[in-house]
Order: sequence, then C-alpha cells, then structure tokens
Amino acid sequence: MENFSWKKIAIRSLILIPIIFLGLVIFPLIGGPPLYVLFNISGPTSGVTRALLAALRFDFHAYIYYHPLAIPLLFAFLLAIFHDLLPVSKKTANFIFIVTGGATFIFYLIRLFFER
Repeated sequence: MENFSWKKIAIRSLILIPIIFLGLVIFPLIGGPPLYVLFNISGPTSGVTRALLAALRFDFHAYIYYHPLAIPLLFAFLLAIFHDLLPVSKKTANFIFIVTGGATFIFYLIRLFFER
C-alpha cells in the first residue's frame, strides 16, 4: 500500500471524466449504449445507475429490479481505481474482480434469456 495522498486520489478521479462524458453526452447523441443501439439488447451493466439511485432513495425493491449487483460493481470499480491506496492485497482485489465480474456475467445471461 502506498502512502495516502489527496493528489493521487484527485488524479485517479480524472478517470471518471470520460465515463461521465460517455454517459451524459455521447450515449444520448447516438440513442443509447452501442450494444442497445446496434443489437437492441441491454448490456451487462444496464440499469446500474438506476439501481444505485434507487438504493440512495432506500427503494430496495427498485434496486433489485434494476440491477441487484450495482453496489458490488461500484465497490469493484472503485477498488480498481484506488487499489494501491487501500489496505487490500492484490490477490484479494483480483478475487473480488473475478467474483464480481463472474456474477455480473451470470446475471446478464439470466436477464438476457429470461427477460420479458
């Protein structure tokens, strides 16, 4: 674990700018996420934003409906950005990434084949 530094946190937070730009500017211009626009199917993380907003409102029924893995995905994403600033070993971080990614993929397949 490296020394804690606000400068490192600020620099790594810049990674979020292109992601926010995609969500707020590019996706609305093309009509939505590329997977949905091209193939008319939802992506594996479709509904995560709505689920997180529902969780912030303490509406857990809506959270589960939109995407039950939104909070684990958020933690895995933040761990990926700030992994060396947190007291987590690389082996543990990789385990978290594999479990979260695998669960998301399984949930995506279930939703893809059994969605109404």
